[in-house]
This record gives sequence, C-alpha cells and structure tokens, in this order.
Amino acid sequence: MRTSTAAYLALLLQTKSASAVVTIEDAIACNADVPEVDFLVLEGDANAEAIEDEVRTDLEKIGFKVKTRLLKKNDYNQVRKSAKREPTVWCMI
Repeated sequence: MRTSTAAYLALLLQTKSASAVVTIEDAIACNADVPEVDFLVLEGDANAEAIEDEVRTDLEKIGFKVKTRLLKKNDYNQVRKSAKREPTVWCMI
C-alpha cells in the first residue's frame, strides 16, 4: 500500500521519538505519485542552468521526475508574465 506524501509527513510528525530515520528508499516511495516537475530555465543563463542541474540531480535522487525546458528569452518572459499553470508542477529558475 502506498502512502501519500501528506499522510507520510503527518505520521512522521506524530512520532514522539526524535530519532525517526527516513531513508532514501522511503523518500522515493513517498514521492512516487508526485507529478513531474517542469523546470523552465532561461536558455544561455549559465547560473540558472547550473542551479537547475544541482536541484534536478538532488530531486531525482529522492524520486521526483524532473523535465527541464530551456526557453529563449522571449518565451521565458511570456511564461513569467502569464503565470499560466500547466498540468505539471513547474518552477522557473
């Protein structure tokens, strides 16, 4: 049986012991049902691309699915202005 992220966190918060250990396997199982995270990154911005690489690598280690899209400046600004949400979770770097 899979436990939702919220239920899992509630269970952890109820634990009286401060020595509760969450393993990578626990995190991966907990994040299995989370929708893909869509990173929107300004193409050619070396700092943003480096940040995306570090964050994506860490998120993938704990079971998140990440899709990166490099956007040209005009497209990037258009998305920022519209704040249009797609069916996926997205993050602008």
